[in-house]
Amino acid sequence: MHQHHSGSKGHHHDHHHDHGHDAHEYDHEQPAARKPVALSKKEKLILRIRHSIRHNSEHGDSYKTMAREAEELSGNEAAQLILSAGEMTAIQNERLEKALRLLEGIDDSDDRP
Repeated sequence: MHQHHSGSKGHHHDHHHDHGHDAHEYDHEQPAARKPVALSKKEKLILRIRHSIRHNSEHGDSYKTMAREAEELSGNEAAQLILSAGEMTAIQNERLEKALRLLEGIDDSDDRP
């Protein structure tokens, strides 16, 4: 678990980094039962990509905060480098979203266990 601190107000948030996990295997049609179902390889991959997009977006937001802090502390160059990292994160998400659209268009009826 990583803690991200932003600003002098003591604000922080915790989030977990778990990049090696399989997608959760639950039937979302019956959330109360939380009955395990077998997901196809494609469905698992789609869930992992969606998770990565959300995760990257969270980091992108924190880069903007860090860039503002860097600007206040040491000037524009450090802030620009941090903003550049945020732009790279946005590019990653654009590519992941395109891959997601392509995968969602693929029939996986032969892929279920």
